[in-house]
Amino acid sequence: MQLIILAAGMGTRLMPITANIPKCLVRLKGKTILEWQIEAARSIGINDIVVITGFRSEAIQIPDITKVHNPQYENSNMVYSLFCAEPVMKSEFVISYGDIVYSPKILSRLTTCKAPISVVVDDEWKEYWNERFDDPLEDAESLKITNGSIYSIGQKPNDINEIESQYIGLTCIKPSGKQQFLDTYKNFNERNPTSARHLYMTDLLQMLADQLINLTPVHVNRGWIEIDSLNDLSIAEKHFHTVISNEKSL
Repeated sequence: MQLIILAAGMGTRLMPITANIPKCLVRLKGKTILEWQIEAARSIGINDIVVITGFRSEAIQIPDITKVHNPQYENSNMVYSLFCAEPVMKSEFVISYGDIVYSPKILSRLTTCKAPISVVVDDEWKEYWNERFDDPLEDAESLKITNGSIYSIGQKPNDINEIESQYIGLTCIKPSGKQQFLDTYKNFNERNPTSARHLYMTDLLQMLADQLINLTPVHVNRGWIEIDSLNDLSIAEKHFHTVISNEKSL
């Protein structure tokens, strides 16, 4: 199993902390976000770790990882960054956003799911979103599940009932799902190269769902933190130990 961390972003909402470092190097409780992610991975036996870099790539100096640079980081998005790593992708891998910290239990739960493509979703997201945002609907994304498969993800919701859970930024691709995953992006890229450059991960996941390719939800109850803004960092500092060590996270 391989962990691919999407860490090319500049993290402008975390200024001035991120003036001279990439977002993944923001510190939380004595370690960087990236160090927390690598520690979680290694604690469950994932030692093949790829970090997709962009802004201030040279600042990322961690031994025994593979760095892949996205030279177009200023003019591209997550999926473009991910496919910069295609030459080193293994047969099965986890894709992680670069601005989240999560319990090793969540990573273990995801990697042991046997589904070809599985996605971590948080069923207890509402209280967290209420703390992060004045209006949770401004940031929350749709997530709808039927017959054990996600059929809507990452869309702008009009109503809270369109959100059955919340995608946290962790996806696992097994050998049986890898080719469909790769082909979906490549086919879109051939037809729409400009749009493909700016795809979010949820856009690609929605394309898979639209083709009736199963996206299996891995349900958790908290056990993770997103650090996208200074307010998020403050909340993370306050709740870190109770959230990351929460036994309910399975």
